[in-house]
Amino acid sequence: MKKLSIWLLSIVTLLLGLASCEINEEFDRCPELKFTFSKLDSIVHSEKVNDTLPTDTVPNDSLVGGYYKFIADFPDIEETAYEWFVNDSLVDSELILDDRDNMYVGFFGPGTYKVCIFSETPDCPEGISFCETLVVRESNPACPELRFSTRTDTLSSGEVKYKFIADFKGIEEISYGWFINGDLVEDSAPDEINYLRWDFEEAGVYEVCIKTETPNCPEGASYCEEVIVREGIVCPDLFFEYEQDGDNIAYYFYPGAFEGIDEVTLEWFVNEEYVGSSPEFPHNNPFYYQFDGAGRYEVCVMVETPDCPNGISFCKVIEIGDPTQE
Repeated sequence: MKKLSIWLLSIVTLLLGLASCEINEEFDRCPELKFTFSKLDSIVHSEKVNDTLPTDTVPNDSLVGGYYKFIADFPDIEETAYEWFVNDSLVDSELILDDRDNMYVGFFGPGTYKVCIFSETPDCPEGISFCETLVVRESNPACPELRFSTRTDTLSSGEVKYKFIADFKGIEEISYGWFINGDLVEDSAPDEINYLRWDFEEAGVYEVCIKTETPNCPEGASYCEEVIVREGIVCPDLFFEYEQDGDNIAYYFYPGAFEGIDEVTLEWFVNEEYVGSSPEFPHNNPFYYQFDGAGRYEVCVMVETPDCPNGISFCKVIEIGDPTQE
């Protein structure tokens, strides 16, 4: 009887061991889900990012309310369907056949949130999830609202020159630093130049930030934008000639021909204000513009092409005299 009990116990232990191995193998076949997140300043072009906060390096108690961007990134992500959950509520799905961005963007006010991605696959029928706890605090109204704008100048060679111009309330009283991918590249103090010129040597995605700390904002404030630098940019050699329309204060503008000129839109600016686009087949049809009166005008033509996505411009200054004084 004693031997029979021992045999039964051995068989049960073996079965449990086999079941445990099957479960472990099942979990070994589950995808290794993961995501990171950052705080967005606004949902605009180029995805301007404010206070980029990788979850593995920045404490959660430094986060303030606003829009947050969550980006999934894990092995075999393109072959894995998964879903986004916030506090156990489904907020987005990433299906394999969809035009996927592997991203969720949502607004989070002060509070505590459990953000998860969940996947269930044939090799992982029980499903698996990855979660992060997001703690959002009230923002400090004493912290300055930093801002800067980005300007680019594309040369005919395709090289893009960048200029970042800081502009925010109290700029004349605040010292701040310029950062690229987390590295301090230049300091700026009150009454100094408020811009940063920078040439990116390689293609890639760069995070440009201004950051400051003040006595009333010891936790610091920052503002960042994401800059995408592309390689292989070839821009057309843009130029134009002009001719006055008789005695009228109006001119015909003839753009110089370049490959593909009739397949793109040429846009015209006068003193930095948009005034219209060229008609169809601009290599044969000039752009016509009536000026308001005598004065000095800077006329520019700008174009974007598939090979020149940042655009390129060409400008000339036209001096129009007062015909009543001639």
